[in-house]
Amino acid sequence: MNKLKVKSKYLILGLLMVVFGSYSAMANNIQVSNVVLHGQNTIQNYSMIKFDLGWDNSWKVFSGPSNWDAAWVFVKYRRKAENIWHHAKLSYVDGTNDGHIISAGGKIELINDNPNSTGTSYANGVFVSRVFSTNSPITVNYNVELKWNYFLNNLTDQDSVEIRVFAIEMVYVNQGAFYVGSGGEEENAFYKNPFRYNPYKILSESAITLGGSGAGLSYDGQALTATTLPAEYPKGYDAFYCMKYEITYKQYAEFFNTFDLIILTTGFNSTFNGYVDYYVSDRFTPFNVNWDRASAYLDWAALRPMTELEYEKACRGPNYPLKNEYVWGTNFVRGLPYTYSGTEYDSNTVITNNYANTYSAGNCSYAIYDYSSSTYVGELVRVGIFSDNVLNTGRITSGATYYGIMEMAGNLAELVISVNTSAAQVYNPINGDGELDANNKANQSTWPLPVPLDSRTIIARGGSYNEGKGRLRTSDRYYFDLSSSGYSPNTSSYTIRGVRLAP
Repeated sequence: MNKLKVKSKYLILGLLMVVFGSYSAMANNIQVSNVVLHGQNTIQNYSMIKFDLGWDNSWKVFSGPSNWDAAWVFVKYRRKAENIWHHAKLSYVDGTNDGHIISAGGKIELINDNPNSTGTSYANGVFVSRVFSTNSPITVNYNVELKWNYFLNNLTDQDSVEIRVFAIEMVYVNQGAFYVGSGGEEENAFYKNPFRYNPYKILSESAITLGGSGAGLSYDGQALTATTLPAEYPKGYDAFYCMKYEITYKQYAEFFNTFDLIILTTGFNSTFNGYVDYYVSDRFTPFNVNWDRASAYLDWAALRPMTELEYEKACRGPNYPLKNEYVWGTNFVRGLPYTYSGTEYDSNTVITNNYANTYSAGNCSYAIYDYSSSTYVGELVRVGIFSDNVLNTGRITSGATYYGIMEMAGNLAELVISVNTSAAQVYNPINGDGELDANNKANQSTWPLPVPLDSRTIIARGGSYNEGKGRLRTSDRYYFDLSSSGYSPNTSSYTIRGVRLAP
């Protein structure tokens, strides 16, 4: 099998000159190409970063979930003579008149990532999405120009730099009330105190009482003493964007390859000539992470970790829960092992046998009993495989959440911030700043960062390919204490979803 290396051409984009070249960042069919730095303004100290952006199966609907997909786009740069990559600070004025440009049919959204500090406002990235709705998903392509206030990165007019533009597929999750817990038999599930089978409705981002004798939010295994989940802790009521897919090998390789090429952190991937080496098919393969790696990636990408309340919102939407339901909205899952047209990681692979194409049983990668071999069979599959199958008929058969997020059940379990401990409850959802510390780890002090972590602060939701169907259920909290199940947030057997509040 041929190998690739995530190693860009040197795009020495001097701020005083137009230099030709391109860098392509592709993950899950999203592509950035033809990157050019031009239009330098030495009076106002900015340049324009021009590139082409496109992806497949884009949607925007104004009925049902009334949502859309988008690309989170951000820029890294380094001076020509340096090994250290930094995060580019993009222009922000008022969220509308910021100087960014996109071709017809596209929309750019952004927020001020310096709202509470002195100095000039800026954005650590932008969301790109469609303006108009269509009856079915389409391929979109945009010409984009981002205004880079390079003086905020302490660059001079004479500096020459290399830049890279990255894009991650995201899904918009609407603002609104929703339920946690289904009233079913899920392990350690949420409920409205004092009745175990009553789902709890989250009505705002205000503080919530946990436990105690009142009608607060409770869960099996919770201490009887009431505590408070502060208003700052993200409840999931506010609108946010969520990564459409689990992080892939390709995305992680792109991240890793912006580290210092000489000093690499112990414990990360093996390297080849300073770069992560990976197979062509790995660009669609989910990547196992522990919390150290997960939090570092999200900080680097200027995203933040998801809470377990946001997880249930992203899965269920505003619907009243169905007991023991899965993320696709029914309480049935397909029950036979799959066979494939090729290896399960290739981008053109489809499922050829046992794909559920009914309107009740969802497709998912989990451990299922195979009567022909008398063993449990489970395997890691490429992201998006169930939605690409020729027999796919919609949300249920593709295994998608209410909002269209993929593989939130099965494949790899999702690391999320729990409500269980004081370290988790004081989580302040500050977005990553795009920079890492000297050891290439997240530098966000408001995130749960100590290692080893308390096994009840960072927990796993959604189940994985080597577990039974009970772990797949939306409200299942079997791993509300990872150590009790022989796991730990410090082992590499999970995935991560970055989120960001919507502009």
